Amino acid sequence: MYYLKNLLIGLATSVAAYLNPISGDIKSLLLCLQLTSYSAYWLGCWFITKVLALKRRSGAFLKRWRSL
Repeated sequence: MYYLKNLLIGLATSVAAYLNPISGDIKSLLLCLQLTSYSAYWLGCWFITKVLALKRRSGAFLKRWRSL
């Protein structure tokens, strides 16, 4: 168990040391990924509330729903 713990700590520190020079790039990449995820989430929420509500009011949604 002690050997495995030391091996995992050694691997983690070596990966951290290897990625240290590009840590700023990694942080900005993660920030961009997070922003696109949030924007996709909010766009999905908007689509569900606005667009589907308009389809329900127009009756096209009900026609398709009844045909199933």
